[in-house]
Amino acid sequence: MTSIRRKLFLSLLSAFTVAITIITVYMFFQTRHELKEIFENNMRETAALFAYTTFPDNSYPPQPPSPSPSAGPDNHVVLQIWDSEGNFLYSIPPVSPIPLNRELRDGKARTPERQWQTYTIKTDRGLFVQVARTETMAKHLIEENIIRALPSFLILFFLLGGGIWFLIGKSLHPLNILSEEITHRKPEQLAPIIMRRVPAEVKPIIHALNDLLQKLDNALT
Repeated sequence: MTSIRRKLFLSLLSAFTVAITIITVYMFFQTRHELKEIFENNMRETAALFAYTTFPDNSYPPQPPSPSPSAGPDNHVVLQIWDSEGNFLYSIPPVSPIPLNRELRDGKARTPERQWQTYTIKTDRGLFVQVARTETMAKHLIEENIIRALPSFLILFFLLGGGIWFLIGKSLHPLNILSEEITHRKPEQLAPIIMRRVPAEVKPIIHALNDLLQKLDNALT
């Protein structure tokens, strides 16, 4: 037996699921685009800040401690310095050199481990300062945020499902009252059915039933 309540519930829940999926996909690409712009601005600011920072005797701070064995591939942001001849001088954190982009703008570089987005600036002393970030950095951040938000989406999904089921049941309640009214009537009780605050969709049914009762009453008479 087909249930109107179940059919409406599945239809609305399916529509909600499709809408949530579309919104999630849109937010994914929109967030990734915004994060890309933020990261690019941060790379430019970091490169400019380090390029024009003066250290005593024109030397750089001590090289950071050697990374743990797993730190190399997991570094998402790297700052490195080359001299005017392109010789590698310094890296934060200390990892293998990332190919230098001499075009002094946004660029791309490739290492055996991964793809990098780079930004390079040249200082007054002729040094190249390059900031690099992994291409997958924004994707990882978005995935982490989605995973963290997943329990909230599931809770919202179940709450909305329960709310839809309740509201549909409440909307169909006049039909239940009409069914009880007809069920409890005696065969000789042919008076018109009177119901107040009836939805517009139920009124034609009541009018049709009242017409039928009137015809039966006339026929019996």
